Amino acid sequence: MTTLVVQTFAHSSRTWHLSPVGDQQLGGSLAWGFTELPNLAVVLIVTTTWARASAREARRHDRSEDRSGEADRRAYNEWLSSMPQ
Repeated sequence: MTTLVVQTFAHSSRTWHLSPVGDQQLGGSLAWGFTELPNLAVVLIVTTTWARASAREARRHDRSEDRSGEADRRAYNEWLSSMPQ
């Protein structure tokens, strides 16, 4: 943004050497940057949780197939073979 959000700060006495617009842009950049860290943490947590759940589901399915002698797969293959070419 190249205009000030609050015009009052255009004439304030500051001790650092940034223009009011530059100060606003720096503040906005810092605020945006600091919010990215929690977002990154949330994405990592969700991704890890999803991957673990998927691995658990795969193990559960494999155990089920081992117990049933792969009945679901045989039934599916029989259904496929009964379809017309």
